[in-house]
This record gives sequence, structure tokens and C-alpha cells, in this order.
Amino acid sequence: MNTVNRTAIRPVSTRWLVLLLWCLIPLVATAEEPWCGRYAYDSDHPLSWQNLAPGYADKGGGKAGYRYITSVFDADYGGPHWDAEEVVTFHKAFGKYLNDIDDPEIRDEPERWKSGLIRDEDRGEILQYALPVSDEANAFPAEVIVPCAAFEQDGESYLVALAYTFHALNTAGLTDQANLRESGAEIASKRYNAYRDMLYNGLAMWPWELWANGFLVKDNFDAPPPKTQLVLMRPNVGMALKFDGLDGSQLDFAFAVEPVGFVRYTDSSYRKWWGASPLLTITNDNGIGLGALARYRTFTAGATWHEQDSDVLLYLSVDLYQYLLGEKGKLRMADEFLDKHRDRLVP
Repeated sequence: MNTVNRTAIRPVSTRWLVLLLWCLIPLVATAEEPWCGRYAYDSDHPLSWQNLAPGYADKGGGKAGYRYITSVFDADYGGPHWDAEEVVTFHKAFGKYLNDIDDPEIRDEPERWKSGLIRDEDRGEILQYALPVSDEANAFPAEVIVPCAAFEQDGESYLVALAYTFHALNTAGLTDQANLRESGAEIASKRYNAYRDMLYNGLAMWPWELWANGFLVKDNFDAPPPKTQLVLMRPNVGMALKFDGLDGSQLDFAFAVEPVGFVRYTDSSYRKWWGASPLLTITNDNGIGLGALARYRTFTAGATWHEQDSDVLLYLSVDLYQYLLGEKGKLRMADEFLDKHRDRLVP
């Protein structure tokens, strides 16, 4: 999950709107109940999300933003207490966090920075943080405890600063996730709509062609629909024309099959296309013919060689699909295709 790149491509106005919404969350929460013991969340604290959000946004969010939050903590609080057990644990946990957010199998970030307010018999009310940490090649759980009594030091305690840092990291991570969901929804909407345009506007597909083209749907949600469509065992009916002077020319009707071929779309709305296929025709007077077919939108033309009389026939076809299934059938099967592959089109 590359949160830095994904966040950076969001419009500035949207990013600031999301940040503003998250800035309001602690204000609403503290209006209902204290944050730790009898102490409320202080939006004026140097490490409050309200104070860190602008710098976080300037860094583009993601890893750079998380490092910015940690650097502010280190500059004002962590540095003088670099060897404190809680600070050491935090830095180990933060290093593992930066590695874990790139691992698609790990889904617990940024929840790891959330506190649990509990009452301890010896220490009274405390904020408890369960943090996965790594030390060289080993990973193991660790714990950071912030007693609510530490808030009595007017916010100067490095433990209180850690609590605000954890809160800021949690809020920043949730902000990135909101941006990703919004960005992913836009990508999914564009991708889903593009596939719908291809199925609604493009060359109608028979059920076995829909099945074959389903293998072209990529699992990558950023990938647009393919511009190439497979043609497979496509039946048609048409006219076979033989030109051999005024007396020898003749007109015959033919049943045709395109064993395999392709269509290439040339516009984003999938209303224009061209394509080619080998062609097999069966006529009443001339027998079986082999040749090739070219199509441009709904117009198709081809030529086939008939061994029976050693003639080349010009073939003009009519799309049999429109006669047998019609527009309603096309839309019905298009919707079935979209429903079947929805999990691969929408995150």
C-alpha cells in the first residue's frame, strides 16, 4: 500500500477537507467525556492533531507525514528522554509501522496507535497502548503505559507527549485511509463505467464470447478495460456475391462463422471499432468457403474461396445477434457480466 503516492495525487481542496473533518473529531469527543481520567484532549498541545495537520499535509501525508509527526515529538520531547523505555519502545514500534504499511497482508494499521483507557489497581487510570515492535530480525508485542496522573504536569510530560503523538499517528493513518477509499471509489467508478460502456455500446457478445472476454478482466483496479475484444465462434448470415460478367454473376445466401478474431475499439465511449477474423461460409450453391472478414462498426465484408467451383465470393453479412437476441438481450447479458465480475471491478 503506497500511501504516499496515493495521497499526493488527491486534489488539495479534498485533502484539506478530510483533514478538517478529522480535526473536528477530538473536539466532539472531548465535549462528551474526558480523554484520560479527568483530563480532556487539549487541541492547543504542540503535538495535537490540530497543530500537526498542516505540516503533515505539507509533507504529502503517508510515510513522510508520519515521519514529520515523529520528528516534532523527538525535537521537543523524545530527544531529552531518548533512553526512556517508553520512547525506545515507540521508536521500535514506529520503525515496524513504516515497514508494515507496505505489507498488504497487514490490516491493523493505524489501529495500533489507539489507546485503551483502563483502571489499574496500582497506577489508577492509564492509557494503555499495545504496540508490535521489531528488534533486528525478531518481532514481538510491547506495551506503553501513560498514567493519567502525568497530565497534571501541564502537558510538559514526555509521556503525555507520547499520548498525543499516538493520537496524531492514528488520526493521520485514518485520514490516509479515507483518501485511499475516496480515490479507490473514483477509480472503481471510472473502471466499472468504462466496462459498462464497452458492453452497452460496443460489439454485442454471445454468451461464450462474454465467457472468453471475462479472462481479459484484470485484477488491478487501476487498469482500464481492454481496448481489444475477442471474437469467438461468432455466427452470422449474409449474402455471397459472385462476379463473373453479366451472365455468370450470381447471388447466394450464406451462413458464416468467425472461428476466432478480434475487435479493436478506437474511442473511449466504445462506440467505434474495427476488427478482423478468419471466415468460414456455407452456401447453398457454392458449398463451403474459407476466407477472411473485416469489420468497421456494424458493417462487415469478407471474401471466401470455394473449392467446389474454384470461385471467390464476396461476402456481406448481417449481425445475427441483433435478430435473435436484440438490444434487450444485449443489455441483460451485459448486466450479468458486470454482476459476475463486480468483485474484480470495484474494490
